[in-house]
Amino acid sequence: MTDKLVCGVSTFGDVFDSVNRLIGGDVIAFGADPLGVEDSTIAFQNALSEAGCLSSSVMGTFKISSITIPSNTKISMNNSAVMAQADDCFNCSSALNVDISKLKIDCGGLFYRAVNFDGSSDCSFTDGLLTNFMDGVDSTEQYTAVSSIASKNLFIDGNSFVDVGSVHLVTLGEPSSDSSAGFSFKYNKIVNTVINSGNSLGIYSNSDEDSLKDSEIIGNSFTNYSVPVHINGASSIVVASNTINGNQNGIVVTNEGGLVKSLNVSITGNIILDSRDEAIIAQDLNGYTVTGNIIDDCEFGVTALGSSNGTINNNVIKNITSIGTGGSNGIGILVGKSILGDAENVSVSDNEIMDALKIGVSVSGGSKRINVKSNSICHGVAITNSRGVLLDTVNGPVSKANIKNNNIAVHGVGVDCRGLNSGNISNNDVVSLSTFALKCDDLDDERFTDVEINNNTLNASG
Repeated sequence: MTDKLVCGVSTFGDVFDSVNRLIGGDVIAFGADPLGVEDSTIAFQNALSEAGCLSSSVMGTFKISSITIPSNTKISMNNSAVMAQADDCFNCSSALNVDISKLKIDCGGLFYRAVNFDGSSDCSFTDGLLTNFMDGVDSTEQYTAVSSIASKNLFIDGNSFVDVGSVHLVTLGEPSSDSSAGFSFKYNKIVNTVINSGNSLGIYSNSDEDSLKDSEIIGNSFTNYSVPVHINGASSIVVASNTINGNQNGIVVTNEGGLVKSLNVSITGNIILDSRDEAIIAQDLNGYTVTGNIIDDCEFGVTALGSSNGTINNNVIKNITSIGTGGSNGIGILVGKSILGDAENVSVSDNEIMDALKIGVSVSGGSKRINVKSNSICHGVAITNSRGVLLDTVNGPVSKANIKNNNIAVHGVGVDCRGLNSGNISNNDVVSLSTFALKCDDLDDERFTDVEINNNTLNASG
């Protein structure tokens, strides 16, 4: 079988046809210096102008500034490296059908924007490497490695991002920009060799409308990156099967500032370890699922404030500690009211929560129709002021909540319903090793006239 050649590169390998070097856009044939001594920008631009594509017959290191990539361009660089000398090393702005693969971009410890896909459609960046961005942003401008504002159908797959420091990894939307759609970020590996404590937001989007639509962030690995996913305003987005380790916040999908309320958000099957704050934030969403995630060693497991019509189920959440100074840290799952609205119609079910320092499941006031059922909540450490389930009074009463079929074993209070004014607490198996299995201090208060408590198995040894 004969391999078909596309832009001088075999579609089944990287074997270059020397006969087609010029028409194949071989930058060596156009005078590029593979040793990286001389600037090769003109050679790259000439190859594009003459051949309409880029390739390299040798695996070299090229020094280039900014080159403009036209529509319908294929770039496959035989794993060669480019030393960026300016912003927009590869400028694909407003281009259609650009395919960049097997390319390494080294930014030399500076804040260069490596690739610009702003306003582009049907483009891809695959099997490459972006590395060596300067760490520590100290200006009002936030830098980004790949800019993709208002892009459509951008595919970023199988790349490595190493030492990207305090820069946004991929920016998809900014205030006053149009939304991006059809974004796919899959199976990329993002590694900072030292813990990044800056304000870097990995997959970042924030515009005045839905900033990101019909998109997926799947199967990526983030190590020592500040906030791997931060989407403000999204519709029909899937964040799944990512591994996140050593972060500030893990996955943030929110609606800050009163933008269009995010719809149909799925956060599924992710592994989040050693988060210095929240592992998952799902805030001000309408129609969301947080399912099948593993969260270990964080300050908060899942925070869902102001979100409605949601499901938080089948997650494993453990070792939720209070290493900060906020005073309310150490909560496995937090559902409640936000500045923008109430939490309503939320199911918290079949989760396994172990050693949440303060509270297994907390439902704050202003929440309505919250169902907490069939969860396993266990505190192995002796903390007498801990709670298995807390229905809190903050922001008002909790209405029409159902606490059913949970297995709770804690050193503090099993179920504390201080803020509940209507609902049902039934068929729970609750053990407290030091205080109360069920605590309803104000049961005779008129707030509790619509509360049913029945068929619970309660054991308290305190």
